[in-house]
Amino acid sequence: MSEEKRERDRFVGFAFAAADLLLEVEADGRIAFAAGAGRAFTGEEADRLVGRPLSVLLAVADRPLVARMIEQARPGARSGPLPVVDASGRVAARLSVLRLREGAPAQLVLQDVGAPTLAPILAERDSESGLLSRFAFERRAEAALAEARRGGTPLELSLVRLEAADGAPPTPEVLAPIAAVLRRLAVAPDLAGRLGPDRLALVHAPGEAAVLEAELAAALPRELRASRTALALADGLLSDGEAAQALGFVLQRFASDLSGGRDFASLEAALGARLDHTVARMGELRRTIEQGRLGTAFQPVVELESRMVRYFEVLTRFPDHRRPAEEIPFAESVGLIADLDLAVASRALAILGAIDDPAARPVLAVNLSARSLASDSFVDALRRRCARAGRTARKLAFEITESAELADLGRAARVVESLKRDGHKVALDDFGAGAAAFHYLRALPVDTVKLDGAYARSLLSSPRDAALVRSIVRLCSELGMSTVAEMVESEDQARALAELGVVMAQGYLFGAPMAELPDPRPPESEPEAVAPGRRAPTMRRGGSCERWV
Repeated sequence: MSEEKRERDRFVGFAFAAADLLLEVEADGRIAFAAGAGRAFTGEEADRLVGRPLSVLLAVADRPLVARMIEQARPGARSGPLPVVDASGRVAARLSVLRLREGAPAQLVLQDVGAPTLAPILAERDSESGLLSRFAFERRAEAALAEARRGGTPLELSLVRLEAADGAPPTPEVLAPIAAVLRRLAVAPDLAGRLGPDRLALVHAPGEAAVLEAELAAALPRELRASRTALALADGLLSDGEAAQALGFVLQRFASDLSGGRDFASLEAALGARLDHTVARMGELRRTIEQGRLGTAFQPVVELESRMVRYFEVLTRFPDHRRPAEEIPFAESVGLIADLDLAVASRALAILGAIDDPAARPVLAVNLSARSLASDSFVDALRRRCARAGRTARKLAFEITESAELADLGRAARVVESLKRDGHKVALDDFGAGAAAFHYLRALPVDTVKLDGAYARSLLSSPRDAALVRSIVRLCSELGMSTVAEMVESEDQARALAELGVVMAQGYLFGAPMAELPDPRPPESEPEAVAPGRRAPTMRRGGSCERWV
């Protein structure tokens, strides 16, 4: 037995402890040796793969990166594992590449071959380009940033905007060679992503910048041009947390906000200014919270049958005319949402505590982001503040918003249970707006479900939505949960919702958000129903619907 054969046999014996298929690939890209479960990945026995090009076994999107891994394989060094999909798109594997010695064929090890690994791989990929999807790329880029800062390794983030003369997004055929360039030049396997129809990104070594420019130019068709801007990822001006938060926000803003008509230089300047602005905005938001400069507004939630106020939702207001619709998502994106939620809850407790007559205290509901709910330190701090407020805190309710996904529903359910044991009502906000809504309903023992405002807006014109509302109401009733409709603006909507069984409603029909709570003194007579088409008088002092239950 030759030394080469003996070496191969030893390697095969070792490799199969953790591999399903072993391939050796020559410099021309053809398979020189194959052993193992070839049928699982290719549909053929392993020995029938010998002599065939490796590329025909892989999905088109994976071929350039695997070719680069083979080209760069050095003796004794192992690269990967890289998730890959077979040419049929039906099965997947994790592929690693190594080379035993200089000039020897590259060794490819495919692990966990089969369909079970396919779904998570495809879920992270953009279907047209094969690049990572936006959110998968954001996670990988943040991990690369952390590693670069720990090791002092210079890395660069390149953001690429593709611009067509007619403004149309690039087709999959046009994207394929461009995506291949990005995947080949990324610093780690697959660290290139598609952030939007015409927005691409990759993390690479600074020395690859010139190569990237040249290869992009060669891959672009004549009718398309690309503008690229870059950020160094290893500078030490920010803390690790601030750097990660700023990077995430830059990626989000690039994906959604930067518009066309800018050349490369102005894009670079705009992105640098945006990073500075992000850090400054984080500081301003933190100061706003710490200095107690947040404002509040109150919007009533009424019982549809009696039109009596059941509780008030506490809405956050920011100084300097900053819009909650922009500030709250920003707080979530930069990791300040728990501080914001705690400040608003504390303010609501203070407002309740300032009302001397316990019978005059309304129920106030504050929003809790799913990200806040996922923080043990936030939940502990919230419960401590409520405990200090004593029985007053029982008038504080919580509405869980779905603007960020709850990753651990079992833990979230335990948190909800603990808040309910403390005497708080808990609602699930904007139900039906996100894909996880019914998943949440199954897992979380909430008291109330607030239907997304889109249902009230479309209810009168969409029998389909009316049927959905009827089904949701029936389901909630069977689970012992009440229902609230949001954004109710007409008496016709209110009447239709009541007929479908919705218990409560909120919207401009019953009152716009107000700066102060109304006088809770009980009226001399029972409350009157609101006349059709008339705004509920809950917002006017001395009106007939000022009591709450």
